[in-house]
Amino acid sequence: MASGKPIKTRLFFAVQAAFYGLLRLMPPTVASKAGDVIGRIAGRYFRISADERSLQNLATLRPELSHAERRRRINFMWGHIGRIFTEFACLQTFRHGDLVELAGAENLPPPGSPFVVAACHVGSWEVTSIALAIAGHDVAGTYQPQSNPVFSKVMMQERQKWGWIGLAPDAAPMRGAIRQLDRGGAVVIYIDEYMNRVVNAPSLGRDVPLDHNIQLTAKLAYRSDLPLIFAKSERIKGPRYRVTFSPVNTSGGVRPTVKALDAALEAAIRERPEQWFMLHALRF
Repeated sequence: MASGKPIKTRLFFAVQAAFYGLLRLMPPTVASKAGDVIGRIAGRYFRISADERSLQNLATLRPELSHAERRRRINFMWGHIGRIFTEFACLQTFRHGDLVELAGAENLPPPGSPFVVAACHVGSWEVTSIALAIAGHDVAGTYQPQSNPVFSKVMMQERQKWGWIGLAPDAAPMRGAIRQLDRGGAVVIYIDEYMNRVVNAPSLGRDVPLDHNIQLTAKLAYRSDLPLIFAKSERIKGPRYRVTFSPVNTSGGVRPTVKALDAALEAAIRERPEQWFMLHALRF
């Protein structure tokens, strides 16, 4: 039994690698639809406790919705998550195609000017960075290494194809961020992180400390005296997205900036809760 487990694991990874190889040959609409089907089945029938928690969280966030509408939106959520992971195979298409619409691009500094972006896991976090690249900016962003070696390899390969620079969560991400800003690029930090089984932001009325990435983002922008932009993406239909950029006032200092980011993040999540990657992990 013990000797068979590594073989099964290697076989699983081989099948997964072949699947991603097949996805790369597909048009993005087909690859995205495949993820929708897989995500809906996996979420509804294999993530039962997470499915129930998602329904409860959605009822808290949007109490005006009927039970039938909440069920419809959670089904959409699982399909949306599945789409995100299959869309990784065709990120280059998003970079050069017409699948990404930019809103509020006039709020971005001109290319070559450094600025900080507070991003979130609404819509597609990958598409948020791609939208910045479409607008002409060099992009570096924080990320969490993946335990799945196949997905991790696909993810990093696709990101690097369009010049994305990774800021790993080790002892040096801040130094890497400062170097990126010194080069005149954009630094993207995701402020709704999940650590130690807790979604740290937004507060959503919870008694949680607004520290970690949301505070780091406010500090970096304020102390560097650089523009701070809040970015959110939303899935419009299939693999099509809209990414919206809004300026954040940092003149009051770090604490008011954190509060402003928390409010912007909460508004984005309440608007599209079914597109928030952490809805099933949130605990009130």
